[in-house]
Amino acid sequence: MPTQRREIFIPKPKIEKVAFIIPGQGGQKSGMYNLANRVDYIAEAYEQTDEEIEKLYGAEGINGRNISEWAEHGTEDELADTRVTQPLLVATAVGLIDYITKTRRITADTVAGHSLGGLPALYAGGSLEKTDTLKLGIKRGQITYDTSLNHEGRMIALSNVTHMTQEFLDSINLGEIFGIVRAIRNSPDQVLLAGLKHIIEEKRDEWQRLLRAAKGMSKEEKRLLPQVAVMKIKGGFHSFLMSGAEKAFLTELQPIPLKPPYRKIPFWLYRKI
Repeated sequence: MPTQRREIFIPKPKIEKVAFIIPGQGGQKSGMYNLANRVDYIAEAYEQTDEEIEKLYGAEGINGRNISEWAEHGTEDELADTRVTQPLLVATAVGLIDYITKTRRITADTVAGHSLGGLPALYAGGSLEKTDTLKLGIKRGQITYDTSLNHEGRMIALSNVTHMTQEFLDSINLGEIFGIVRAIRNSPDQVLLAGLKHIIEEKRDEWQRLLRAAKGMSKEEKRLLPQVAVMKIKGGFHSFLMSGAEKAFLTELQPIPLKPPYRKIPFWLYRKI
């Protein structure tokens, strides 16, 4: 078992039930290799991903670099490229899962994975082998990148969802014909919209004008205003803009064996790309 260099402190939970909840794209940031410097399991996952990338793409890697290099040197904008984002986040999650389960001896009573996070969630539950999980992260990133070349898409997150947010959503035309759709509700107070890049940016600007007009509002009224952010991903995921990606990814999934979980635990996964 590898030794830890500068251990990340994850306390042993005092509660009876533990859930591993693994997010999807958007959590990447420049300098992520700092995590590999602290946790050997993450460094190992990066190295294994690099090996799989070399098998698939040769020494050139992904756009001139392997995942370890992207994790160390990639800018925020470069890391938003799904060919980089997805294998990087999958490898990071796999390394953290190994650290939590093998070093901290914490096991999950249930696992949940949002979107891309479904792959490491299946690994955490024992249904996917480590190598297969890392490979699928690479393949999914390439498939969604290829699909997004057809239409440049983006996503916008509306957090702190209140009746004011709903009124705004009701006032705009949502649907494929308008180039923007309500993609997913992440939680009771967060909605994600996906659509063509220029449409998403228009809607972001509308929200910003609304927020600037809030200067005369009371504190209570301002509290009801949503938080708005264009997500750090390049693609309109969970929408019509990913048409074709699911079929291509299913082709990659079919030959990979899915095992029963290591024990009977529930999985919560979002199946759409």
